[in-house]
Amino acid sequence: MNSSLIYQVKKSQETLLDLLHIRNFTHIKKNHFIQVSSILETKLLENELSYIFKKNSKKIYINYLYNISIKVVNELISEFYDGDTQIILIVIGNKFTSIYNDIMYKYMGSVTIFKIQELLFNVMKNIYVPKHSIYEGNINKLKVTDQTLLPKIKLIDPPIKFIGGKINDIIEIERNIKLINKKYYRLVI
Repeated sequence: MNSSLIYQVKKSQETLLDLLHIRNFTHIKKNHFIQVSSILETKLLENELSYIFKKNSKKIYINYLYNISIKVVNELISEFYDGDTQIILIVIGNKFTSIYNDIMYKYMGSVTIFKIQELLFNVMKNIYVPKHSIYEGNINKLKVTDQTLLPKIKLIDPPIKFIGGKINDIIEIERNIKLINKKYYRLVI
């Protein structure tokens, strides 16, 4: 295993920490992730680099997948999927295909699959990406009679994957235009 891959895993762990905080797992610290290169290498090769984090009744399962088949991905999801647990899979070494996106749609966003390259930086810290969050308010305040009338945003859009958006979630997007905060809303499809 080369040092580039170890760097990618360590860098992705830093980004995952940001992702966990955005998803309200704020009690997770950097030391919860494996930091030793030799352990990391062995666990990656054996597809055993995984984490389960809990907060109250919420759980999030994270697993790095190194050169494995779609069949194994589906078996892994069926083992942990219970409707409440968020599952994050990071694919390493595999060619990322549209099948992974199909899996995300099948589970309506409860399963998020990233290529490791997507986690080498935090997309939410890019100055050109406005703040995205899952809208928790009342839809009537949006002056829309039916949420399906809202503009759409895809489940596989990077900010939506990062914040843990699910199908039919309403996303609040805050843009600063000439020092004025403007809010926009999108329906995840």
